[in-house]
Amino acid sequence: MTSGSAMHSEILEQPAMLAEQAANWTDQAQAILEQLNGRRQLVLLGRGSSGNACTFAAYLHSVTSGRHPIEFRPWLVTVDDVQEADWSDCFAFAFSASGMSTDISSAASWLRERGCFVVGITNSEEPSSKLHLGSSADLIFRLAAGPEKAVPATKSFTAQLFAAASLCGLKISSTAKQTAECFSQILKKDVGNIVADFMGTPKNIYWLARGYALGGALDAALKIQETSSIDAQAYSTAEFMHGPIGAVGPDDRAIIFVDSDGPDSAADTVIAALINRKTPVMVISGTDSTKSASPALYPVPFPTDRWARAAIIALVGQLAAYEYSTRLGMDPDSPRGLNKVTLT
Repeated sequence: MTSGSAMHSEILEQPAMLAEQAANWTDQAQAILEQLNGRRQLVLLGRGSSGNACTFAAYLHSVTSGRHPIEFRPWLVTVDDVQEADWSDCFAFAFSASGMSTDISSAASWLRERGCFVVGITNSEEPSSKLHLGSSADLIFRLAAGPEKAVPATKSFTAQLFAAASLCGLKISSTAKQTAECFSQILKKDVGNIVADFMGTPKNIYWLARGYALGGALDAALKIQETSSIDAQAYSTAEFMHGPIGAVGPDDRAIIFVDSDGPDSAADTVIAALINRKTPVMVISGTDSTKSASPALYPVPFPTDRWARAAIIALVGQLAAYEYSTRLGMDPDSPRGLNKVTLT
């Protein structure tokens, strides 16, 4: 990768961020969890990359609590005839890296007015009084990832993943350190170029994963959309087989992230189906965990905890998006028509 880009610099800052901020995230999460007062139903709010962090948090909370969270749709607060309900048994994680997302803050206010305990999660360093999210939340969780100038969220997204893990009650310190080491190893490789070479000039790019890793795959696709103005989509490998694969052919590319430690029969099924459709496939995994004869297998280092591997596919997506957009002569820091804060 060449230097000079804010996105490039912010990608490179992530290992240090993980190592330096894990204790801070843990302390904040512990203080917040002590104030939930027995509330058991989690509500998740977020758009864009923050929405992808919500997808990750949904899987993680489901596993750690045995209860599936509500992924809230902000549209609901715009409807006048919504039935009144008591949300006092709920707590919400409202993700907004800027702290200025209008629909997320409006939804957070709506929930709070109905008794929900709202935690705002932001990377902004501004006082709460200056943030839309600040006036909508009971408490603010500070990611403290440092200023992020590029429009595509990179280090703030990784920080959101680990913030979510800490807020789900996990001990993240050793995992963050291990993930930082994995990031450092990946950043020494030529991952961005390798994936960009594989992508070529596709009709569509599909990023496929499952479970915790789906949030990372969704964000990888989003980074390609944002920086390169080409169609990229992400699916659960299982969901993909229920129809979307019907639209895939030789002019498309599929990147499958396999986060298991051993053989993955579900991934094998998808890979075989794609090869049968003559679709070029790249498998990114910690080991040779598939039996299919994929034409491109790229191994990457994995942290021990499977949930943290979502950050690995997100990093691969960031590197690929940066490299691919620069090859197209585009500016990944300021994609056409996009802003750091989106008002909806």
